[in-house]
Amino acid sequence: MECTERRFRIENGANPLLTTSVLWQGPADAQMRLSDAGMMRAFWTADGAASLELRVDAAEVTARAWGPGAGAALAAVPGLIGLLDDPTALVPSRARGSRCSERRRFSPAACHQLGACW
Repeated sequence: MECTERRFRIENGANPLLTTSVLWQGPADAQMRLSDAGMMRAFWTADGAASLELRVDAAEVTARAWGPGAGAALAAVPGLIGLLDDPTALVPSRARGSRCSERRRFSPAACHQLGACW
């Protein structure tokens, strides 16, 4: 099976691994694997199934895709890794974050109940 590859420069301060990690459904997730250097994910596109591998190196992401949906998978990478995000709109609210920091033990579930998800 032929592999298609593209490179993307990170110019807006996005963290591709952090951005894509929210899609991970835990250690038993059969569609996604995470590592320190990148991630692999299988998914469906309008053109068919695709496997996508992302490798992060400093300010560049190398994306490799396989399968009938490889082209569509590569076209989705900028949005998937946060390159289309406006960083000025992603300013955390101190009021929400401070509610979590006031707790003795950090609990993501408790912070979610407080409306302080991120």
